[in-house]
Amino acid sequence: KGDPASRPVDLSREERDATVALAVRHGLAPLLHRALQSSGEWRHWPDHLTRLLDEERQATALANLQRYGEFRRITRVLGDLGIPVLALKGLHLAERAYGDISLRPMSDMDILVPRNRIREAIGALYGIGYGFDEELSAASDEVLENRYDVELLHRENGLLLEVHWTIDELNSGDPEWLDELWRDALPERLGDVDTWVFPAEFLLLHVCAHLARKHLFDFSLRGLCDIAAIVQRHPGFDWAGFIARCRRHGLTRHVALALRLASDHLGVSVPREVLVELDVDELDSGIVALAMQQLSGAGHS
Repeated sequence: KGDPASRPVDLSREERDATVALAVRHGLAPLLHRALQSSGEWRHWPDHLTRLLDEERQATALANLQRYGEFRRITRVLGDLGIPVLALKGLHLAERAYGDISLRPMSDMDILVPRNRIREAIGALYGIGYGFDEELSAASDEVLENRYDVELLHRENGLLLEVHWTIDELNSGDPEWLDELWRDALPERLGDVDTWVFPAEFLLLHVCAHLARKHLFDFSLRGLCDIAAIVQRHPGFDWAGFIARCRRHGLTRHVALALRLASDHLGVSVPREVLVELDVDELDSGIVALAMQQLSGAGHS
């Protein structure tokens, strides 16, 4: 459960080609690679497909090694200034939810820093190559008031870094929630550096909200696999705390739809009482089908 192609399936040559193409488009080729190997199906698939999956997984591992190396440099530079860094999305998920950085591709790196340190943080990052050649204006008052992050492209290696000072899709209108987020953050070691991460229930909330609220499911099937990885990684998951956070942030319906899809299509083990609390059975079947259609057809990173 929670792993694409976890059970052997008798597929035609055309269906296998289509399956691999879909996995590549949605960033799931490494997971398909692992599933086929663990199920014993690997030896029955044609060489050109297994070679492609091998290449995709190796490329993911190499790209993520580079990103974790950059993350080390970023955290050390900001750490020297006493600026805490919280690893978001892929940086957290690849190592701590999936347990293997070769399984979860990333298109960029996302970090969260305190809002009152954003100017210092961007200035320091500009000093190590992040930003653009023109005059840096990313930390202007207008940007801070009207946005929630800034994208910085490394001028030499081309890596994209998104620096957040809030989480837009979780904004509940409560001015104290961001302070609470930092109070609840957990120390964690990612790669070989010490950083901060969300507790499991907040991580799942963020992944569900990013998928359902920000992208309206016009995203990627990988979002459902992220949900599965988080739930599987935390057998003692605090579902009561998770539901309370959903309600506080006004995300109950968004989360219900995301969990419904993950449960229906990946067999994610969500306790029945949680689904009842979230009114999952009350979701309109047409909306559920449309959301899955959006996910299947998107394949964004």
